[in-house]
Amino acid sequence: GKIFTPAALGYFSKADNFQKLISGNIDIIVRQVTYPVLASIQNESEQLKAIYRLMIKNTAFITFVLLLGLAAIADSFIVTLIGEKWLTSATYLQLLCIVGMFFPLISINTNILNVKGRSDLSLIIKLLTVILSIPALIIGYYYGVIVMIWGMIISVMILYSVVLLFTKQMIQYSVKEQLKDIFPAFKIAIFVALPVYFIGQFLDFSKFEILVIQLVMGVFLFFILGEVLKNKEYLLIKSLIIKQIKKSKDSKGKNH
Repeated sequence: GKIFTPAALGYFSKADNFQKLISGNIDIIVRQVTYPVLASIQNESEQLKAIYRLMIKNTAFITFVLLLGLAAIADSFIVTLIGEKWLTSATYLQLLCIVGMFFPLISINTNILNVKGRSDLSLIIKLLTVILSIPALIIGYYYGVIVMIWGMIISVMILYSVVLLFTKQMIQYSVKEQLKDIFPAFKIAIFVALPVYFIGQFLDFSKFEILVIQLVMGVFLFFILGEVLKNKEYLLIKSLIIKQIKKSKDSKGKNH
């Protein structure tokens, strides 16, 4: 607040709040749900790694699709929800979505350190989070908010790299393996987000109309790509949705 102008701070805060609605809530769920599951099988090495990989894949899939999707519709989303005067926040939001993509993954990786009784390494991660944020703030002071956010992106990528190295030591889950596991989620998210973003740049309608078109297009591409690629995480989410719909119909039938 002391470093930036009230206007710049306002734009940043709005963008950060929107991004955290997704990444923050996923992060909380990941920390609360994954720890007890992993702790219950901490002494079964092969099962622990298998379940852990499943958690990583599903967390990455949900996080990447939602946050890159939000980045793609940032312009129309911001203007529709809070007005044209906040349009500057859209650029901040797009970059902050990249920052937010890493935190649920960092949390789930940090959980494995706690499960394995390495709270010392978990503490190092927390300290690094603070230490790495300092250069970004200093850069932001001299060069502005955009450059500061780029500094945040670099910082969180460094932090994620360190966490991956710690995880490799704990359960023999190499950096290459984890990156390979999350790549399919990133691929689908990008293939959905890019067309949605570009259609928003070329359409000459109101921001609300563009937002509706982008959302419909995004959902359509998501389901088409999921079906064509037979992505396991997509198929799991699809089965859960179908199961929930059937459960809801059965419940209504019983009530009648």
